[in-house]
Amino acid sequence: MKDRTLIEMIKTDPERGIAAAVEEYGGNVKAVCRSVLRYCGQEDVEEAVSDTFVKLWKYADRFDEKKNASLKTYITMLARSVSLDRLRKQAREIPMDMNDYDVADLSVDLESDLAKKHNEQLVRQAVSEMEEPDRSVFVLRHFYFLSIKEIAEKLCLAPKKVENILHRRKAALRRVLTERGVLHDKAI
Repeated sequence: MKDRTLIEMIKTDPERGIAAAVEEYGGNVKAVCRSVLRYCGQEDVEEAVSDTFVKLWKYADRFDEKKNASLKTYITMLARSVSLDRLRKQAREIPMDMNDYDVADLSVDLESDLAKKHNEQLVRQAVSEMEEPDRSVFVLRHFYFLSIKEIAEKLCLAPKKVENILHRRKAALRRVLTERGVLHDKAI
């Protein structure tokens, strides 16, 4: 079903439209939600999937074929956003009574969080330094979870070329992260 047709169906007959969207994109949405919420329960994943399709119905007017590459990409971004919001909400709900924590464990957690943020910044910087089409291939695969075939179609590349780019970029990223102290030489 064409993206525009599905969006129109969601607007005019939401029940049928959302059912069609779930049938078409449900597996992809669940995979994205499960990936982001990998340390949460199955119930959280199911709620995030459901919330994603509610958000699709609510914001169907915002889908623009000229701005968004495809409805699948739009729904994937919605799923990622909903899942990250759920993670943030859960983090805010954790009680912060200092008597419940061992101060030594808390300092290790803080150091770990700071190191994680620093490492994420290094990864972002390394990815931003990649040249095109390598950067787009890498981002579409590892941040938007698109398949090699989808990336190849979207960027008009052969699937084998996409695989080669991913292989080379991962190796180059590993080298950069080793040089910057994020990975040890043994990890290569």
